[in-house]
Amino acid sequence: MSEAAKKSDRKRLQPEERKDMLLESAVAYLRDHGIATLTMDRLAQNAGVSKPLMYNYFPNRMALLKAVLVREVNMRRARDAQIAKEAETLEDLIRMASRHTLEHIQARGNIIQQLLQEPEIAQVMTDMRSEARGGYVDYITKKACATYDLPPDIARVVVQLLMNMGTNAGALFDREKGDIDQAHDILLTLTTGAIEAAVRKYAKKPRA
Repeated sequence: MSEAAKKSDRKRLQPEERKDMLLESAVAYLRDHGIATLTMDRLAQNAGVSKPLMYNYFPNRMALLKAVLVREVNMRRARDAQIAKEAETLEDLIRMASRHTLEHIQARGNIIQQLLQEPEIAQVMTDMRSEARGGYVDYITKKACATYDLPPDIARVVVQLLMNMGTNAGALFDREKGDIDQAHDILLTLTTGAIEAAVRKYAKKPRA
């Protein structure tokens, strides 16, 4: 495509499309180069736009990074919600959600964990978790109570620990660049073992 055609194509983008394109370009940069070297100049160059155009959408680097975080978290949450609807059992939900986590990181890099290196961005994540994650945790906790006959307080702790296990597994998978099928199998094995141990110890009516 010629430079003139590229410029014409850029002009046809609506503001929200342009913003989405810039955020996706930021994700690609973070995946390939990391957060330390990201500047507004470099991102503008990476996205093929002018620096003034970048500032039309994001007043500074921190605002851009916060927008990337919110977008990535919302993408993950939307998929989690879809998985929760599709899964017929808690086992299905765990299997599908853990696989999605690894596939998402394989395709896009462990962007969220990179962003959380910035204290100001980490606070945004804390606020988002307090606003929305509780509902998802509550949903899975109820499933765990019904499926495994665990007391609600125990089930909630188990669910949150397993969610953190998935996050840490994703970070390790991204760092080691291992085989996704093997990583998923190991994660499921550890998750299943942890649940079985919790049921043996804490279920209201221990299984035979």
